[in-house]
Amino acid sequence: MLALLVSCAQRPKSDLLAYRAPPAEVTIGAKSELDARIEFLEQRLEGRPKAFLDQAELAGLYLQKGKLRQRSRELELAKQWAEASMEQFPNNPARLVKADLLQMEHKFDDSLKLLGRVLVESPGDMAARALAVRVLLAQGKNQQAREVLDPVKDQPFFAFSFLQGQIFEAEGQLDEAVSMYQKSLRREREAGSASESARLRAVWARLEIQRGDLKLAKRLLASAKAIPVDLPLVEMERAKLAMASDQPQEAAKILRAAYALYQDPTFLLQLALLQKSRGQIEESAQTLKAAIASLENHPYGHEKDLAKAYLELDPQAHRNKILSLMASEFKRRRDRPTMETWTEVEKALGPLPPPTPLSQENPITQAPPLPKLKGQPIIPTARTPAPTN
Repeated sequence: MLALLVSCAQRPKSDLLAYRAPPAEVTIGAKSELDARIEFLEQRLEGRPKAFLDQAELAGLYLQKGKLRQRSRELELAKQWAEASMEQFPNNPARLVKADLLQMEHKFDDSLKLLGRVLVESPGDMAARALAVRVLLAQGKNQQAREVLDPVKDQPFFAFSFLQGQIFEAEGQLDEAVSMYQKSLRREREAGSASESARLRAVWARLEIQRGDLKLAKRLLASAKAIPVDLPLVEMERAKLAMASDQPQEAAKILRAAYALYQDPTFLLQLALLQKSRGQIEESAQTLKAAIASLENHPYGHEKDLAKAYLELDPQAHRNKILSLMASEFKRRRDRPTMETWTEVEKALGPLPPPTPLSQENPITQAPPLPKLKGQPIIPTARTPAPTN
């Protein structure tokens, strides 16, 4: 009874979960605003082709659009504009785009080295610090992630408490994580974007699904869904909530719609797992083959998910492929989902040699100072969208 009362006391009221937009906010991530800004910058660059900050901002917008829809064309344009900007003058907004593209390719150490250079010049660059924390968490380097956040952890900003919550969650300190997510929710009017507000609710809902509080997860995801942005994570967690609530048809509907919209093969993989759990073996096999075909051709990571797909299809027939994929993934990352997949592989294939430990060096704290160039101008920070992982 006491535990129930404590649990109820921790649950926020429904109205507190509703999105509270900052005053006069222009919603970052809304399709029409994003495309309009891209069109505006491209037209302006026709008249001033060497405006490197405009080029960097355009790179960031193409990155945001490419990540949203998993489109290689927009991601390639982001890379091209970032490189064009750097050719005109080395600047941090362009470095940040390149660092984000590198982490999408799972080149985490290279990404962190670039982010380290950004933070040497601009220690207060929150986008760079946030991306660095998420990259370190993907590597399983939770303490290093905390070291990156420590210099600014007491600042009263939405992003700081959200990141602290993610570090606590990675460490298994779930009550502390929830406390930080609640603090972030209270701060979202002060700072933060609509996309990050939706992501906060989806991340928090994911935790509550794991803990079994499906009512709170449902409220969080309903609030996230009401925010006028597209975010694949929201749809993935809505599908998982439907599965946990014994609503397999609703889950399948969400997954199919999400894949049609975002073209992210992880939605197909999740659909195949759902079909297999319902005894739809032939349908699951066909969906797994479609997921594998998409994952094999995907330019940005997904080795873990591809290994999972082969594992579900036929672990013995694809043993060598699975081991090769996991060995490749383990060279780069050690977060909880990767470790869980490794455990599943061992369960299916038998004991495996322990993976080589990752280097515990932190490129962020070890980045060398940039040389001071005589007459070098101060570079303002261009508007850059908040990173997403």
